Amino acid sequence: MKKVHYISTLFYYDSPQVFDARDDIGGRYVGVAVTRPDGRDGYLVKGVKPGSLNAFRAGETDLKAMLLEVDADEWYLADAEFDVDVPIKLEPQNASLVDSGYLPDDGFLLREPPAGSYAFKESRKRNNSAMDAIADAE
Repeated sequence: MKKVHYISTLFYYDSPQVFDARDDIGGRYVGVAVTRPDGRDGYLVKGVKPGSLNAFRAGETDLKAMLLEVDADEWYLADAEFDVDVPIKLEPQNASLVDSGYLPDDGFLLREPPAGSYAFKESRKRNNSAMDAIADAE
């Protein structure tokens, strides 16, 4: 049975909704709160690329895109009740993650994108020029 070690909670609402974990050889995983087929609370746990996890933490990629970036047929379920000091036991799943109904909606970001990024995108669409400046107030 595969096991991962809890690292930190990335999003909390009444309980951890999204957390990151690591396996024994350093692989990175993300757990997302779900309701299991039997009605119990649990977590969808999926291996992710370290760079994608960093981009998710920075608000540069959304949760669903990160989860689908690596093989969508290799994913797990875990019980919601776990001790952060004890490895989390993962139950491998046979169905495709895409068809599972467990994927989060598009657009779930940990941080709002910087206001400037929207302004620059809109500026480019309209063929207007825009400049980013940093003022150092001393």
